[in-house]
Amino acid sequence: MTYGIYNIKKAFENEIVRCNNCYHYFYDEIFGDERNDNTLQMLFDEDFKEYFMGCPVCETDDYLTDIDLTQFSEKELDEMQKDNGANFDEI
Repeated sequence: MTYGIYNIKKAFENEIVRCNNCYHYFYDEIFGDERNDNTLQMLFDEDFKEYFMGCPVCETDDYLTDIDLTQFSEKELDEMQKDNGANFDEI
């Protein structure tokens, strides 16, 4: 399964986060029209016996950071898209 946002440019309308460990981008919240593999997942911490929202790839929230897409140029967004392994034409 491939995790992360497939169309970075579509994400302008929503708050997104990046995992600085695996470098995938995710929606901060689950939206009705998005698949669960595009959002952070509810994970269970065995040590503290509680649930938290975290990266589904790394299974932690230690590396998550908010991303403001308005600070990036068109070229930078294209590079982010390539790094995330997605194709703008997919969606």
